[in-house]
Amino acid sequence: MAVVISLVYVGRELRLNTTAIRGAAQQSITATQADIVLLEVSDSAVARIREIGDANPSDLTETESARYRHLLRQIWVNLENVYFQNDLGLIDPRLWDVNHRTICQIWSAPGARATWPDHRAVLDAEFVALVESCPQNQ
Repeated sequence: MAVVISLVYVGRELRLNTTAIRGAAQQSITATQADIVLLEVSDSAVARIREIGDANPSDLTETESARYRHLLRQIWVNLENVYFQNDLGLIDPRLWDVNHRTICQIWSAPGARATWPDHRAVLDAEFVALVESCPQNQ
């Protein structure tokens, strides 16, 4: 009887621990994405670079183009992290669905595709395949 009670207790604790880990992973993802959004809404130069870069990166100056590529690198690395956490089962499927749509939305921007070779070489091959499977126009 004691063994059964112990197993029930351990099972309950594992479920609670899993819930806590998933919650922490989701909070981390949300905080990172909020930081990127906050950067774009609080800095008009960054917002301008993102807007022009997404539409036509050749309209950016050399310095702006570098900033655009760095911003996209941050975004891609963040989304790759979400991909890995989803693969590990650490995030709610609804959060993954939202992020998968976000990946495809970013991929649909001409500037994102134009700068993709700069990023694809440093990203996980499975994540790269996922990005490249998105339709180019949404």
